Amino acid sequence: MGESAEVFYVCKTIAGTGIGAAALSALFIVLIHGALLRARARRQQRARQQVLGSKSLLACRIAAAEAKMIEAFDDVKKDTRAAVEGLKNEFSQISRLNALTCVGDVDWEAVSEQVNEMQLKTNRVVSKMDEEIAFARSAREKCPSLLREVPDLLTQVKNLLQTGGVGNPNAAWRFATAAAHYDEIRRVLDASTGEPDWVKLYPVLVGIKRDCELASRAPVYMDEFA
Repeated sequence: MGESAEVFYVCKTIAGTGIGAAALSALFIVLIHGALLRARARRQQRARQQVLGSKSLLACRIAAAEAKMIEAFDDVKKDTRAAVEGLKNEFSQISRLNALTCVGDVDWEAVSEQVNEMQLKTNRVVSKMDEEIAFARSAREKCPSLLREVPDLLTQVKNLLQTGGVGNPNAAWRFATAAAHYDEIRRVLDASTGEPDWVKLYPVLVGIKRDCELASRAPVYMDEFA
């Protein structure tokens, strides 16, 4: 019987007793209180079953996230690694609950909400970690070729500027910006004794290439769309 149906049944039962008003009021309070307690107990039991049923899956997902983080440790950002550790610490409180834990010892509804929220947080953390790993791999793959390509792009733009072959009014500014960024990258690489931090260099190199390409384009005027 649902909560509303049970309360209705209690009210109907009281109405048919024919007892005095004071006694009726007291009986009403006792019966309604009992109905609410039984309803809460049913909710707690359902929540307990949900928690115990999903706890193992959540544990596996957090463990898989940790294993992925360890495997690609340098590719995962510090705050994402901290988020994985936070999930582990939060789950440690839930992991102690098992089939022997009494219903009345725990607010299972609150724990069920916590488990649902942790599942969402785990999804977000894993998704963010996948993006970071993919970005790092792309950076390692593309940076060397970009590094070889950029000097030629800068030379092309410089020659166009010197010969007046660029009509874009922002070309000189874009060239100066790209050249300054490239000089900074060269200083970083010359000072480096190990593998370059391609993750940091990748967006800078992409920006340099984009500035060179934009600087080489002819300007676009609004009257062309009229």
